[in-house]
Amino acid sequence: MKNISAKDLLVDYSISNENDLFESDLLAQQLLDEFGCFLAKGLLNNGEIDLIHHDIRQLISLRMQRTGLKKETLVDKLSQFDDGLQILRQLESAYVNELMSKDIVNYQTSNQLEYAHSEVIANACRTLLSVQQINVHSELVRLSKKLMSTSTVMVHMSYDLRVDYPYGDRYLFPWHQDYPVIQDSEDALVYWIPLRDVGEENGCLHVAPGSHRMGVLPQLPQREEDAASATIPDDSILSQFPRIRVPMFSGDVLVFSTLMLHASGTNRSNYPRWSLQVRHGNFEHPKAILRNWPNSSVWNVPFQESHPEYVIEERNSE
Repeated sequence: MKNISAKDLLVDYSISNENDLFESDLLAQQLLDEFGCFLAKGLLNNGEIDLIHHDIRQLISLRMQRTGLKKETLVDKLSQFDDGLQILRQLESAYVNELMSKDIVNYQTSNQLEYAHSEVIANACRTLLSVQQINVHSELVRLSKKLMSTSTVMVHMSYDLRVDYPYGDRYLFPWHQDYPVIQDSEDALVYWIPLRDVGEENGCLHVAPGSHRMGVLPQLPQREEDAASATIPDDSILSQFPRIRVPMFSGDVLVFSTLMLHASGTNRSNYPRWSLQVRHGNFEHPKAILRNWPNSSVWNVPFQESHPEYVIEERNSE
């Protein structure tokens, strides 16, 4: 495959007339077919992202008040929508360090959520109305219907928000396809939306354009503790494809096939990387119909149960 860059994936959606929209949709379809992805500029407006920022800031403010931090300090100190989360994480770290200093082995107590501020905030943000509205955003639904040639779209609302903290590498995903975890339809689409600008420093997404054409890749049997991930057993196949990083501005949308290989980037900035992952599948896809429509590891349907033909046994190292 020819060498490409993120600029080759651009599609302009900051347009207002139907003729230009038709041309953008046509280019989007061409890029999706060839590379398995495209970068939609202007698909969402700044107001929609600002509303999510406002709601996240409000949740953080409420949590800070609950911990006893003074409300009047928030306006003066918070320049970013999530600055307060950094303060809460410092309290969280202090609590964990105190337990470790007391040699307390098991701190999974009933009081854990009193101090697990980052977990509480992330889980709460997933249920925000402003976040859920993006899952069914009219422009995303319109594009999904067009690109998947369907009138019946499924929306998978699990794993729809990620918060990746600086140097939190243990939670990053290596090269993988989304389909073995989500199990919606093999022509499904992922809309990856950063809530702040992403680049090399804070870990923009890595993609392997063209890898979607390999179809569903063989997988090792999923272990229960790895239900949220599906790592390919042989990453040597990556040598067949370019691997590029995709810097994005807040509100840009990277649209890609559920079968395209992609990986998390490392965050080496001072702020968390917030992103939304909207996933639309196709109820009319023949294989999805045969498989009784969406299954998912989230719903305790392991990939090896619903797709045994793609599962390979792990070889012993002996």
